[in-house]
Amino acid sequence: VLTIWKHMENGKVILAVLHALWAVSVFDIHDNDNLTMALAKVEQSRALEAVLFSLQTHPVNLRILESGCDLIQRLSPMLPSRQPEVRSAVILFANSARSLDASTKAYHACLGALLSLCQLSDENKHEFANCRDELHNDICQVLISDASDLETKELICELYWCVSSVAGSTLGFIAKKIIDSMKYLPQNKQSSNYFEAACGTLTNLALDPENHMVLVDAGALTQIANAIQSFDFSDAVLSASCTALANLSTSSCIRSAIISHGGVSALVESMKSAPTSAEVQGEASRALLNL
Repeated sequence: VLTIWKHMENGKVILAVLHALWAVSVFDIHDNDNLTMALAKVEQSRALEAVLFSLQTHPVNLRILESGCDLIQRLSPMLPSRQPEVRSAVILFANSARSLDASTKAYHACLGALLSLCQLSDENKHEFANCRDELHNDICQVLISDASDLETKELICELYWCVSSVAGSTLGFIAKKIIDSMKYLPQNKQSSNYFEAACGTLTNLALDPENHMVLVDAGALTQIANAIQSFDFSDAVLSASCTALANLSTSSCIRSAIISHGGVSALVESMKSAPTSAEVQGEASRALLNL
């Protein structure tokens, strides 16, 4: 870490040190004694601060960004969630994700680091959610781009699934891009994780009644019903889809739309497809009770 501070302007040295830190940061989270010692070293050496500063010093060096993001992702389970540097990292990675080419390894690493930091605390989720709408729109634009691969889109959806669990009321505007992406992606086993995350995000957004008409107008009901039909083999997708319909059905003005879009038959089919899943049975029943 001292080497980072002494040679901050030297990209080759920074990259080598980041690789070295990554190599030695393999900790057993169940080994409490060594984990406590490692965490103390991380804090005492100002490792996080040094890494973040190096990324800001070399903003166009994608190899440094990728290595730094990988390191932060590895260290994130040990980082104090309320540390100011952690919140600064959320903003740094959010802005980096907006400016990077989505096809690069650095972009994928940046999203992974951002997701890992948001998973640490609700404060970090709010920090990301409160970024400018333009930033979220740019990130979500990747979901409907033919140039980005399924793995990248899945990671973006997982990020918003995580963040919308506490900040859904401020993120309703991202619903259309998520729903549009569901229209064009092939619905098969390879994409089941994506559709779970997409439906999970819609579920969280539907916790806020003010988002209900936004979701309906964007075509959520059709895509949720299609997901139930196409992923009858995936309890995870069925559970997320049924929960989304259950949340939406709490609004009386939405119920007729759910019925007219085949919501009742979709809910019944989900119960038939996953007879042993308590989550599917419970959420489908909750939705049917509301309807």
